[in-house]
Amino acid sequence: LESNKSFAAEMNKFWPSLTRDENENEQFWEREWKHHGRGQPTLPPEEYFRTAITLVKAANLEAAFRGAGINPDGDKLNPRKYTRAINTRYGTTPLYKCLNTSLLMEVTLCVDAKARNFVSCIARPSSLSSCPGDIIWAL
Repeated sequence: LESNKSFAAEMNKFWPSLTRDENENEQFWEREWKHHGRGQPTLPPEEYFRTAITLVKAANLEAAFRGAGINPDGDKLNPRKYTRAINTRYGTTPLYKCLNTSLLMEVTLCVDAKARNFVSCIARPSSLSSCPGDIIWAL
């Protein structure tokens, strides 16, 4: 990404690490590639990330949440309310990761093998324990 400053800026905007300093984003993206990107056989790293950014823009989770009356005001809400907002807009079921059990840190929308359509995520045991109760969304 160092060779493409405009793409790095786009990555910083649409796929930042929410728990690290912006200067550490490249390490975060390397880890994301190792954990998620390598598992798909069709896209090289830059194309994988470009596709991910396209999907992030298409998803616009902030609009989905706000459209369902969910605002980033620090209130704790039942995760089903977030899921209903996403399911209503995209017809899919997401996965969540929280920091300290309640602060929303990550929303995972799963895609089909060609990364063209959102599909419901299959919950893994590790993904279920991260947000065991009500969730706080804060910007």
